[in-house]
Amino acid sequence: MGAALPIEVREALERMPAVTTAEDATALVRGLANNSLRALQSNVKGRDGDTRQAAAYVAAAGIRLVEHLDQDWP
Repeated sequence: MGAALPIEVREALERMPAVTTAEDATALVRGLANNSLRALQSNVKGRDGDTRQAAAYVAAAGIRLVEHLDQDWP
């Protein structure tokens, strides 16, 4: 999976710690929401660089959240 990801997403994943607690997951979801809004707003304003940066964080955070949730699933 890692090779198929854009470099910005791989870099964000390297900087983003694993989610180990419910509090971590809550903070991650809050970051997902904030950065999704940031991506939307910057996209509307035509700021492609900012949009791409926010979208990379959203993608990386989504991956971390799925990793965390997979721990609890059979």
